[in-house]
Amino acid sequence: MHNYRDDLLDYFEEKFIRDPVLLRSQMMGHPGFKFSHNNKFLLFCYEDGIVIKLPPEKYELVLERDDVTPFMPGNDKRPMSTWIVWSVPEPADYEKDWQIITWAYDYTATEAPNKKRKGK
Repeated sequence: MHNYRDDLLDYFEEKFIRDPVLLRSQMMGHPGFKFSHNNKFLLFCYEDGIVIKLPPEKYELVLERDDVTPFMPGNDKRPMSTWIVWSVPEPADYEKDWQIITWAYDYTATEAPNKKRKGK
């Protein structure tokens, strides 16, 4: 049994299939999409929604929504940076506020790649 909604994965696969810089990948065992040039994740499917990373100036604004919670993976009691879980009843409901995806896309696409650690 997996811990994500297949309908969300199908929806976002259809949305991003023609985007030449996004690749299908896995984060924390969940399917999602990352940028090929910097290896940063745009989003991944998680439980009843999606997880995305927002620019700091948009994070608090978006947290005011009823359909958004801070992302705290596992037993962690602290939010993971500016990552959020955004859950809506139907995949097409993301269309109404696609600007949030655009903020995440623009922010994540311009992040620098992680530096490789010694010994890795």
